[in-house]
Amino acid sequence: MIRRSAQSAAVILSAVTVMTSIGLTQPVFARKTVKPPEPEPAPIVRADDPGCKGCISEATSLFARGQADQAAKFLREWSPRCPNSARLHILFSTILLSSGATEEAERESGLASSLSPSLLAAHLQHALALTAMNRKIQAVKEYERCTEIDPTCYEAWLALASVYRQLHDDDKAKDAAGKAADLDPSSKAQKMGTLLNLKNTKRFAEARTEIKRLLAAENTSPEFAEDLARESLLVGGFDEAAKAASLAISAHPKSVAPLMTSAIAHYCQNNFPACIDDTTRLSELEPANLDVLALKASALVKANRMEEAENTLANTAADKNSTMYLLSKGSVDAARNQLQSAEEALTACLEYDQGNNALQGIPHALAHIALADVYKRQGKSALAAEQTQAIARDKRFTSSGSR
Repeated sequence: MIRRSAQSAAVILSAVTVMTSIGLTQPVFARKTVKPPEPEPAPIVRADDPGCKGCISEATSLFARGQADQAAKFLREWSPRCPNSARLHILFSTILLSSGATEEAERESGLASSLSPSLLAAHLQHALALTAMNRKIQAVKEYERCTEIDPTCYEAWLALASVYRQLHDDDKAKDAAGKAADLDPSSKAQKMGTLLNLKNTKRFAEARTEIKRLLAAENTSPEFAEDLARESLLVGGFDEAAKAASLAISAHPKSVAPLMTSAIAHYCQNNFPACIDDTTRLSELEPANLDVLALKASALVKANRMEEAENTLANTAADKNSTMYLLSKGSVDAARNQLQSAEEALTACLEYDQGNNALQGIPHALAHIALADVYKRQGKSALAAEQTQAIARDKRFTSSGSR
């Protein structure tokens, strides 16, 4: 509509110019006011049916039992009722691709990646579907997007090495193959064997020493450094996590994963200005990411920037079901001395499934810390003691001394 109005205006203007240039009087239609185009109506966003989660679970079960046709039929029926579920479309694409329905699989995975632009699984599935259709150029773009989201994605680097080779881009193929080799699970397990053993036996101080040794090695790639950063979070090595994430960010400045790792590490270091900087950069890459906005709001609370924290939290999406959001809500309420509301939010945070692996279980640990303080301020000594004991059991924080 807008384009048609613009074209009409251009035609009228051209006619007026031509007629004036040859000495004719201005025509009547040129003096008429052109009605401006009507504004486009705001899109209506429909909520997903509450049964979508169960639908995905049932379809997954059917597919696992080898009943792909039934699973696909089930998802096709439910798809209109789950318009915002990237997970449903990823699963549907996976099932379709396994059945050879490549075109429909590509459409479903493309829809998933448009619904969740920073979801690694969506872009990886879309790339696989494009590869199956032999659309190499488009597949490369999706695999590259995967490595932008998470530079440690072994599957994407391995696929890129193959597709680059087919496109006769030998330099890029060699580089991608090198990164894939560095991130190969067997190679990674060998390099990180000692670290993983120390982590699994809860010897966190020794694990942090091993991480420092690995970071100091000359052949440590930025991609391997991001893996080390995540492992550092799991053993309370927040200084090491921040340093390792910085190495990854220097090579991949627009990558979501290392920036999120850095933000979490800085928050746990009590380096709130740095966490705010990280989450601000993340917000530019992922404007609708609830966890990013909630983490930023929590850091703003700690930095005594309450108005900014409340505004940031107010800008989050309608779905408030995330541990990071509930932690942030509890932190804001506690800072405003709204202790009952803070208690409810923090308790809900501890009851809610953590879900997002990128957060490495940090929200629950921080919720115990915040809730202990709320209970103390309410005079609930026994409950405060329970939270303190829960904090003591999380050796990441007791070994690092972070609060």
